[in-house]
Amino acid sequence: MTSFDGTLSDSNEQANEATWWGIVGNFLLAAMKFAIGYSAASAALIADGFHSLSDVIASSIVLVGLRIAKMPADEEHPYGHGKAEVIAAKMVSLILISIGAYTIYSGVLAVRHHVAHHPPGQLAVVAALISIVVKEALYRYKIRIGQRTGSQALIAEAWHHRSDAFSSVVALLAIGGAIIGGSAWSFIDDIGAIVIGVVIAWMGLTLFLKSARELLDIVVIGKPVENVRRCGESISEVKKIEKVYVRKAGLDLLVDVHVHVDGALTVREGHHIGHRVRRCILDSMPAVKTV
Repeated sequence: MTSFDGTLSDSNEQANEATWWGIVGNFLLAAMKFAIGYSAASAALIADGFHSLSDVIASSIVLVGLRIAKMPADEEHPYGHGKAEVIAAKMVSLILISIGAYTIYSGVLAVRHHVAHHPPGQLAVVAALISIVVKEALYRYKIRIGQRTGSQALIAEAWHHRSDAFSSVVALLAIGGAIIGGSAWSFIDDIGAIVIGVVIAWMGLTLFLKSARELLDIVVIGKPVENVRRCGESISEVKKIEKVYVRKAGLDLLVDVHVHVDGALTVREGHHIGHRVRRCILDSMPAVKTV
């Protein structure tokens, strides 16, 4: 259930802060997973490390997207630059798909040409556990901010964290299975890497399709529409609110509303009522850029 209603006034600032937290957390996690993964000879943990590294790259792309989206409207972009944020979300999804495909490919090769080796060390288990806790915390934090601000890029990042937490669970199981089974079962670690790749690719595909809906101007339903209607109906001269179309452009909302007034009024008077409706919407919903 999304809490986005268009009334938040500092959505860009909140999204930026959440993204920076993600960059710092993922960089530290990736460094830890690579260091322990290579020293413990764990393919699953190394694959998980690449997933965390992809989060750093994805968060950096989101930061750029948010900065461009914040730019004011100009002659060439009268509706603003909000969709730069959606493009950033789509780029994040493509990164996920690419890393997922590469991880699957590497895992399959490892299984096909597997040579029994010593199972990963117990330190790899500790690294996976730390990753699960940190990534789930980042997911919950970012999904809350993403839903509140209506940021598709931040929601994409949040699900990137959730997929990373899940991949860490898979890595933990694979590492544990390899340790328990000994060198004869060390291939379980490679199979874990393949499963992680499938999860990453699936998350990427899901996010790709979701961000595509916004680029195609799918209308927003729910609270933003209710707020627009409520604002129009609060003005006594408005006889009826017939149509309300709300579409998203990144963190911004673009509104089309059809207002009925008394047919006996002059054009000037009807126009004045329309302006009052527009001003009410803009004042009560900071996310709305044009009405």
